[in-house]
Amino acid sequence: MFELSEEKTLMSSSDNSVKLTTHRIIHESETGRQQIMLEDFESFQLKRGSIGAYGILLLIFVFITLWMIYMKITDYYDDQYFYKSTGVSLFDAFWDDKAFIVLLFVLVVLHFFYLISRRNTIIVIGKYNSIEFRVKSFKAASVQKMLNKLVEQSHKRKNIQ
Repeated sequence: MFELSEEKTLMSSSDNSVKLTTHRIIHESETGRQQIMLEDFESFQLKRGSIGAYGILLLIFVFITLWMIYMKITDYYDDQYFYKSTGVSLFDAFWDDKAFIVLLFVLVVLHFFYLISRRNTIIVIGKYNSIEFRVKSFKAASVQKMLNKLVEQSHKRKNIQ
């Protein structure tokens, strides 16, 4: 069996849940501890995801909003005589419609929920198992540095063996 007495921590996440050592990558969570030996490391995947229901609802409400905008504009220009005689602008015609305001509010709320439901996940794949953990952004310098160091250290461990 191999000896881990010379193992040193190279990098760790800010919350200490993910650690990269000279011999392995370790992920600790409430459910337990997962690890992959660097000589067993094969690749990693960057996975973006969100709760699909929010995306579908957002898309539906965008189409309903665009349809309402189209109907309002055609109504405004078809009934030019009425709108010009009362002095109502196109902007006022939109904001006087309470249903349109409610629809815009729902659209903004759905967009907010869609954005906060997005998840960035890194999957580290080994020969025998995989580790999955969430990160705030793939573009963060610390995440890129850790992934580069993981690949580099894995190559070193494979060349030693």
